[in-house]
Amino acid sequence: MPINVVWFERLAYASLGLGLLDLALDFQNLSRLSPAINLIGTLVLTLGVIALLIWLVARRRQGWARWAFLVLYLFGLPFFFMNLMQQSLLSVPISLLQVVLQGVALFFVFTGDAKTWFAQPQSAPLLDMPMPKSIERFEQLGYVGLILAIVATLFDLIDAARAPQSSVTKAILGLLEILAIGIGWLLIWLIARRRQGWARWAFLGFVLVLLAHLVLTFGRSPIWADGLNGLQMLAWLAGASLSLMDEARPWFEATSSPPAEAEKPKMRLRVAAGQRIVVEPEEATFRRKVDAHIAEVGRLGVPRLVAAPPPFELLWSAGLEIPPPLFLGFLPMLAATAVPAAIVSLLPIALLARPAVALVLAAWCGLLLGAIVAAYYRHKARDLALPAWEHYLPILPT
Repeated sequence: MPINVVWFERLAYASLGLGLLDLALDFQNLSRLSPAINLIGTLVLTLGVIALLIWLVARRRQGWARWAFLVLYLFGLPFFFMNLMQQSLLSVPISLLQVVLQGVALFFVFTGDAKTWFAQPQSAPLLDMPMPKSIERFEQLGYVGLILAIVATLFDLIDAARAPQSSVTKAILGLLEILAIGIGWLLIWLIARRRQGWARWAFLGFVLVLLAHLVLTFGRSPIWADGLNGLQMLAWLAGASLSLMDEARPWFEATSSPPAEAEKPKMRLRVAAGQRIVVEPEEATFRRKVDAHIAEVGRLGVPRLVAAPPPFELLWSAGLEIPPPLFLGFLPMLAATAVPAAIVSLLPIALLARPAVALVLAAWCGLLLGAIVAAYYRHKARDLALPAWEHYLPILPT
């Protein structure tokens, strides 16, 4: 294991230990802001997610997990500083040290020799096989549960805007509900599409934690919210049992693929042979590549507003050489879409809800729209078989 990853693991687990110590010292003060049951459920969920991400980064060499850790860290910083002044005098330095340790751990895992830890092959390729019926049913039930959770969370946040309770507490609970939805979606995707066997057990444990929290808090929410959450738990428990059946085991077993047709590249021949005129590398300036790319995908049916949205046109006009959206990864496109969408939706929501709850609702809307847009662009880029921007030489019309 590279030394940077070793330090990441040590510092990250040390920050978890400080978090437990901080909670023990400040539990009485925190219990005034939220019921003890909600506090304990939040603690178990948060620590479990962070511990899982640390293990995935350090032991399973999952590069996406360090990005998820970074997003959670940045997402929680504003709320950390909002609540810092409400903590006891002894708890403040421990909380500050915990945040510093997490920041340093993230610095280590993104620099130095840590990069090679995620670039190396981790296992033999999975055998290409049809998805078992049990996994198909698991995925369907998983997404049904997600839809129920999204509906319940959205109406719960709207109800929270009208409730005469602490807006800060409601905002934090709303963020945790959104986080739980994101974790559920990630685990379902890892099981059904990435064929990660460990994710089945993580999903089962996650569902059991949510079920225990639902049982302990049953009756405190409107009856329709409890009903939706109950249906969600039933769907997820049934899905978890299907993913653990004997029929599903071959889906997660790593075996070698047939060598002849395993990694056959997708051809990029889109026009007749005599018309394939490509931009020369020495002539491929940034603006020339962008214009040729827009023209090329336009001939393939991609509208200009999709290939070159107005915000990107403005950035290019200002001299910023940002790749077109079809060449951006999922996370950069998510950030590029979610932030402006959240800002635009904040104003009308702020007229109907309290500021803290309005921020949560706007962030939820921005993340949802950003995820949809980013998923669309990645699907379109794969369909067009586009390479990385630095290797892209667009085809010109004759």
